[in-house]
Amino acid sequence: MKKLLLGLAALLIIVGVIFAVRLVGARDETDAVDTKDAAAIVNGDDSDDEDRPGTAGDRPEPGTYTYAGSGKESVTILGGSTHVFPKEIPVVVELDEDNEQEWTANAVFVKQHIEERDYRTTNAGLEDLGFTRKIEFFGQLQDNEYECSDGAERFRADAEPGSTTSWTCTQEGGKAELAYTSTLVGTETLEIGGEDVEVWHVKVASTQSGDTVGTDASEFWYAETGLAVRMKANLKTRTKSVLGETDFTELYDYTLTSLVPE
Repeated sequence: MKKLLLGLAALLIIVGVIFAVRLVGARDETDAVDTKDAAAIVNGDDSDDEDRPGTAGDRPEPGTYTYAGSGKESVTILGGSTHVFPKEIPVVVELDEDNEQEWTANAVFVKQHIEERDYRTTNAGLEDLGFTRKIEFFGQLQDNEYECSDGAERFRADAEPGSTTSWTCTQEGGKAELAYTSTLVGTETLEIGGEDVEVWHVKVASTQSGDTVGTDASEFWYAETGLAVRMKANLKTRTKSVLGETDFTELYDYTLTSLVPE
């Protein structure tokens, strides 16, 4: 019996060492994703742009857009780890084939961080339907899905500067909640790929509660289709991750390089 217990103890130590080596080996693992590979990663197969459903109306054209800028994110658990985002990131836009106003933007910051956000573009403006955020540190995936309340308007086309809208998004299972407030700064003109684009500049602030607590101060510049031509974020939270409680920070600033998707 003593030999059996010693053998089990040795086995547990070996397993623990292997797990620890894997975690440490995955520290700061950051894989950039090329534009041509983004759709396959988002869809989990080898589909190309021609396979995407829907045709464009008031929504953005479907396809893969390229954004240029910089950013990074980090956690403090296990001594800390950081993803440095590449100078260019792809955003895959897919249109809902059953609803002519709804569409999805899949932002692939790196292979270890993909955000899928669902929107509805109407004559009045842009509505937030919900999102899924997939982030992987130390080889461990954190997959959180949120659904937003009705009337979650990120901007109204006819709103006056300084006007605000508010809504909430709740994590699946009610584990966490985000309270959003969007403030319209005003309309501006940005040059994107040599073209002047009229945009709605909004500041979106959020406060999180539940399993994740913290704040996010973001800015977006939206075209009339609802597509963000520039996006800027400053997120600071403390969250219950798969590896334990950790501080999480995220900073980025990216601008669309062309109105024409690949």
